[in-house]
Amino acid sequence: MQQSIVVNKTNITGVMHHTHSQQFYELRRYVPSDELAHLVEQFWIVDWALPKGKFHVQHNLPDPNLHLVLDNNTLSLLGPISKSYKYTMRGAGRVIGVKFALAANLSKHGIAPHQCVDKRILAREKFAFAAQLTQQLIDADDDNSIVNALRDAVKPLCLERTEAQLSIQQLVAIIKNTPEVTQVEQLSQRCGMSIRTLQRHFKAHIGLSPKWLIRKYRMHQVLALLESQTKSLTEVAMWLGYTDQAHFIKDFKHFTGVTPAAYSHEC
Repeated sequence: MQQSIVVNKTNITGVMHHTHSQQFYELRRYVPSDELAHLVEQFWIVDWALPKGKFHVQHNLPDPNLHLVLDNNTLSLLGPISKSYKYTMRGAGRVIGVKFALAANLSKHGIAPHQCVDKRILAREKFAFAAQLTQQLIDADDDNSIVNALRDAVKPLCLERTEAQLSIQQLVAIIKNTPEVTQVEQLSQRCGMSIRTLQRHFKAHIGLSPKWLIRKYRMHQVLALLESQTKSLTEVAMWLGYTDQAHFIKDFKHFTGVTPAAYSHEC
């Protein structure tokens, strides 16, 4: 039986040049039911229809979540991405996805986040439902059908939320919502865990280090500031705690592939 779907109205983060790029595609996001909240963060659908000969390259700096994605009629599991991610849109197309909750427990399917970083794994290698779900999504003609098919497919994956998952989610919430946390030492002091414990915890349940997560989420904030053009590059670097411009530029380019000045110029 189909259930009604609920739009996710939270702010979109990590999408580079969001204001400019959203003219090329439509992104729709839906929240899971309460019973799936510890497994799924959101369901998402992207559609585009570009004129013949035109294309758009979308760059993102995504969250460190696992995704189940249907793209070009192929269902895949995408691991956490360590840098920026780009996708080229041509003609008319659609990508459908499940953004799993951070540190979701998929261990009974042999899925460990630290083994999936920067990898794409065919869903049929992990999930018995892959072939059936792929066809359902190809045949679906509206968002309600798509989201319900995704929900029904992943529902059996549910395992109880673990203490480790809850702990990781709380730690990442501190990183995301506390801009003044710019060093692992500061996170350690706030949560009462040693740096070594934090490092082991993040590697096991996310696959990426706490240092990387801190830098990445500060870059999310940089992207928003540069797009709004409310602060200069010098002010942004100082706000993030960088002692020199060179270090800031190096970090920004490491994550996005371009310098802050080049990015700001394109906004």
